[in-house]
Amino acid sequence: MNKLYLAITILTALTLFSGCAEKRQTQMIESLGNATYVDIYTYPVTLSNGRWEGQPFIKGASSRPIIWLGDDIYLQGDLDNDGQDELAVILRKNSGGTGIYSYLAVMSLQQEKMINLATVYIGDRVQIQNGRFTKGEIILNIIQQGKDDAACCPTQKTTVSWKFSDL
Repeated sequence: MNKLYLAITILTALTLFSGCAEKRQTQMIESLGNATYVDIYTYPVTLSNGRWEGQPFIKGASSRPIIWLGDDIYLQGDLDNDGQDELAVILRKNSGGTGIYSYLAVMSLQQEKMINLATVYIGDRVQIQNGRFTKGEIILNIIQQGKDDAACCPTQKTTVSWKFSDL
C-alpha cells in the first residue's frame, strides 16, 4: 500500500510540475506579443497582441510603420549561461513600401515581464528556415537575395550567427 501511495504522490507531483512548466511557457510566449522591443527605430516600440502601428512618417499619409511578431521561429534555451532560458523571436517591419525587414530579438523573462536584451537586423525579405542556440551563439539558416536575385525572390541559402556577447 505504501508503494502505491508513493507512486500516486510522485505522479501527481510530476503532473503538477509539468502543468506549471507548460503554463509558464505559454505565458512567456503570450507575453512576447505584448513586450517592448528596442533597436528597430530610435525609440522603443511596444506590441499589442503581436503588432505595433506607428504614426505616418508624413502627416496625412496613409502608409505607416508596422512591426509584428513573426511566427516562423521561436528559440528557447540558456543562451548566456545564467541558468535561465532566453527566447529568440523574429520581428518583421514594414514602413509602407515593398520591403519586409526582419529582426532577431533576444528576450528574457525577468520578474514576470519579458525584457528585450538585444535586437539585431537580419535582412530584407529573408526567409528563415530554422535556428538554434549553441554555446552562447544564435545560428539561423536563412534564404536571402543572391547577387542576381530579384528582391522578391531570394534563392541564396546561407547561415548567419551572432555571439550573445556581441549583441
